[in-house]
Amino acid sequence: MLKRGTGIVFQINSPVAVVPWPGAVGYAAGRFALRGFTEALRQDLAGTGIRVGSLTPTRVTSDYFEANPGSRDRVPRIEWLVGSMTPEQVAAAAAEAIARRPGKDSYAPWRWALLAPLARAVPGPVAWLFRLTGHRRR
Repeated sequence: MLKRGTGIVFQINSPVAVVPWPGAVGYAAGRFALRGFTEALRQDLAGTGIRVGSLTPTRVTSDYFEANPGSRDRVPRIEWLVGSMTPEQVAAAAAEAIARRPGKDSYAPWRWALLAPLARAVPGPVAWLFRLTGHRRR
């Protein structure tokens, strides 16, 4: 891509990279690392013709939660506000983000797309909602 002077690097992340929640410490650390990598790569490749973008969808309804007992219980109940997505919806959102905003960060579905930038701009109140509706340590 550097030799050609064009290309797109596109990452798929998780809402926990925007707003961490209780019971997801290891997962949040990994997803924050991906967010940092994406943002640093975007800076590093600025001016090269290579664009770096990402999509952060809400929870994806998949077999993961059946294969990992107890994992569903750790998703904050605020999910009802931001929604969940099927794998097909995430694929469609990724294709649209690459086509329309290849060097930008995108969020899906639309309710999460409204809340995520607010969560980054004013993290305290949104983090409080995730904590309030999230996993409780016994």
